[in-house]
Amino acid sequence: MLTQLELLRFVAAYHPTPPKTCQLEQKIQIGTGFHRKWYRSQREHWLGWLALKTRDERLQEPIGEVPAKLIWNRLKCSPMMFWLAEAAGADEGLLDRAAKRAVQAAQINPKDGNPHGKLMRQVLPWQSIEDLIRSGPSPAAYEDATKAGEQSLNRLLELRPEYKLKATDT
Repeated sequence: MLTQLELLRFVAAYHPTPPKTCQLEQKIQIGTGFHRKWYRSQREHWLGWLALKTRDERLQEPIGEVPAKLIWNRLKCSPMMFWLAEAAGADEGLLDRAAKRAVQAAQINPKDGNPHGKLMRQVLPWQSIEDLIRSGPSPAAYEDATKAGEQSLNRLLELRPEYKLKATDT
């Protein structure tokens, strides 16, 4: 079982802007550069989101071995999910099927949200993503990953003040 912290370490090691993810964002007009998003890449999106979730869990109770699958099953952003698959080394056929689902989701909802996550998980189930992650490049060092996560979280908090309330609410 891949944990949330382990996922953060892998995400921190991946390239921020792989070509197919950038093409997909342009095609469906969702993600980096659209709808006043706070992040500059899907990698930064992932790092900030994981750091936010880790922070929120620590505020509620001591954080344990949170399965990364829980994060995956809550996602509703096609480009974010696609990016992880591409960055982790998914083959062209799988990426093509995922891109088709993202286009289908964008036709239903031109912003991220429902049904983006559901449609992406049909072709990118968590177990296949975890297998790709585990068979790919080594994760970043814990210190480097947490620093990158904190930097992304700080950008999120700076640009999206509604998340600051959670940060100070203890």
